[in-house]
Amino acid sequence: MERFSNIILIGMPGAGKTTIGKSISEKTSYDFIDTDDLIRQDCSTSLQEFIDKNGHLKFQELEEKIILETNCKNCIIATGGSVVYNLTSMKHLKSLGKIIYLDVSLDELERRLGDFKTRGIIIKPDQTIQDLYDERDDLYRRYADITVKANEMTMENIISII
Repeated sequence: MERFSNIILIGMPGAGKTTIGKSISEKTSYDFIDTDDLIRQDCSTSLQEFIDKNGHLKFQELEEKIILETNCKNCIIATGGSVVYNLTSMKHLKSLGKIIYLDVSLDELERRLGDFKTRGIIIKPDQTIQDLYDERDDLYRRYADITVKANEMTMENIISII
């Protein structure tokens, strides 16, 4: 198995980044970092409350700050879904290790999550979830070193691929 300095998991909310990241961490000597958890710690509130109070631009500024402060070796890093909107953040993550896109269909994401409005998702007022999915899917694919069709296999299969 080829080992990377760090493994960075990207994808839509509900794709399984945190669940898979924690599982890989438990099976390896890698530490686990969830950038959404770091953001919540920094702002002392939920992501949705922060976005509602401060707007998506302030959220993206905070997300970039947290990403750029993230420097580690032998880590699994689960990012927030909106990280792909920031070129500076993505270049930094790319410099840290391999980026894995957990590709999950929109139907499966909707089944897993139910109401997207409580997840702290950056979405434009005129955008549908389908629009958001299509927009982000292109970005995730652009930055990914490896794309894993995550809803078509078991967690064990996903982990073995990664």
